[in-house]
Amino acid sequence: MLSLQLAHRLQGSNILLIGAGEVALTRIPKLLPTGCKLTIISPLIHSKIQETFPNQVSNGDTSINGNWTPKSQQTYRIIRDIYSRDQLDIEPVWSIILVCISDHIVSKEIYQDVQNKYGSGQMINVADVPPLCNFYFGANAILANGHIQLLISTNGLSPRFGALIRDDIEERYDSHAVQLDEAIRKLGELRETVRTIACNHDDVKLRMTWIKEITDRFGLANCYKMDVDKLAHLFTDTYSYCKQEGIPIVTSDNIPSKEDLLSQFTTAT
Repeated sequence: MLSLQLAHRLQGSNILLIGAGEVALTRIPKLLPTGCKLTIISPLIHSKIQETFPNQVSNGDTSINGNWTPKSQQTYRIIRDIYSRDQLDIEPVWSIILVCISDHIVSKEIYQDVQNKYGSGQMINVADVPPLCNFYFGANAILANGHIQLLISTNGLSPRFGALIRDDIEERYDSHAVQLDEAIRKLGELRETVRTIACNHDDVKLRMTWIKEITDRFGLANCYKMDVDKLAHLFTDTYSYCKQEGIPIVTSDNIPSKEDLLSQFTTAT
C-alpha cells in the first residue's frame, strides 16, 4: 500500500527520542531544524548529540537547555537514564515518539507502552522494525535554501536507495539553486498578493485557478523571471473583469499566452 506523505509543522511541539547512539544521530539533523522541543532519554549520549545541548541546567538525571527556543535548533531536554514507562508523563502530549535502540525486545515493550497509553493514533517510529512504525523517515532533498523539500520514501524497504535518489536530485538541481530560490520566493509573494486582492470566500476557486495557470504557463524554467508587480496588476484587471461578467473561474481566454507572459510580464535580466 502507498503511504501518505505529509509535511509536519513541529515548531514548539514535544518530540520524544529514546536512545542516543548512531541511529538517533541520523534523526536529529532532521528534527532540530523544525524548531521542535526535543527530549532525549538514554543512559549514554553520543558526543555529536551532546553538541546540540549547550547551556544545560541539571537536576538529578534530567538536564534542561536553559536557552532553548524553537529557533535555536538545539535539544531541549536530556534524561540520562534507561527508559521507564513513567517517563512518558514528562509532557502531557508527544507529537512524535522515536525509539532508536538496538534491542528489539525492549523496543517492542516501549511500543506496547505507547500503544496502551495513547492508542494507535500516536505517531511512533521504532528504528529497524517496520511493523512497529506508523510512519517512516524518508530521504529529504533540500533545494532552494530550504524553500523546497522533497521526500523520497521507499516505505521502509530500502532507505539507502532512497538516499541515492535524493543525492541524484540534489546534484541535478544544484546548478539551478539561485533560480529555484528566486522562483519559489516570487511565487509565494504573488500568491499572497492575490489572496489579499481576492479575499472573499467565493473567490477561492478563481484565484487558485489563476495562480495555477500562471505558474504552468511560466513553467519550471521561467518562474524565476516573473515580475510580481506586473502580474499583480494583471490579476487585479482579470479579477475585476470576472466579477463584472459573473465568471466564477478564470478561463484560458482571459489569461495571456505563455509567449505574451514571457515577453510582457518578466523582469529585466
